Amino acid sequence: MKRRLEGKTALVTGASRGIGAGIVRVMAGEGATVLAADLTKDGAVGDVQSVVLDVTSAEQWEVCAERIRDQFGRLDILVNNAGIVANTSVEDTTLEDWRRVMRVNLDAVFMGCKAMLPLLRVAGQANPSGASVINVSSTMGISALPNQSAYGTSKAGVRHLSKLLAVEWAEAGYNIRVNSIHPGTTRTPMLEQAAEIWARDFTAEGTVEAGLKALAGMAPLNRIGSPEGIGYAATFLASDESAYVTGIELPVDGGYLAR
Repeated sequence: MKRRLEGKTALVTGASRGIGAGIVRVMAGEGATVLAADLTKDGAVGDVQSVVLDVTSAEQWEVCAERIRDQFGRLDILVNNAGIVANTSVEDTTLEDWRRVMRVNLDAVFMGCKAMLPLLRVAGQANPSGASVINVSSTMGISALPNQSAYGTSKAGVRHLSKLLAVEWAEAGYNIRVNSIHPGTTRTPMLEQAAEIWARDFTAEGTVEAGLKALAGMAPLNRIGSPEGIGYAATFLASDESAYVTGIELPVDGGYLAR
């Protein structure tokens, strides 16, 4: 049986751990040729090609695009996943902290989409189902919690930029689909850091496991998701199965946003 992404080339940012690593594993398993991009080659996942990429650098995006152009001639799938958090109140967030979160979480998505557009257009013209851009946002890009102003605002920007590009590129005839995924509580190193804060502020035990249990309880399914779960959602949006899907926001959150 043909695998779902057989013959497709994918670039995934923030690929060395957490959600990015989960996306890489699933897409590679579904037959994609995956370029796993991160700040270093350390922690590359599986039998994939590693790419060193600082997503806040427009110059490095252009170098990455040149490599893909020379090696493959097109890009079928772009996953903008790289991101950072800032668990601080507005009162305690410095302007530099704010700008750093925006550079990594939002500016990088703009730069990646812009740099890869020519390669995505080639793929879009070659495949009736279109090329696919998947931008990883967050439930915090739709809902609100305390001490998430920088992170939530950046992810809300990713959500809306995805919709704007979906409409713009469809009407331009590029045949590039753009969608956003909104993970809820997902077991990653980033979540474990958040669990420490939750444990300190909201649990009697004060342990990371207690914090994780409290975070799991935010979702009706009362459990924490996996990076591979996000990977399967991204694979659907990357595959020809979603040929008529663009401009959506796909929550993978255990029902959190349904409350």
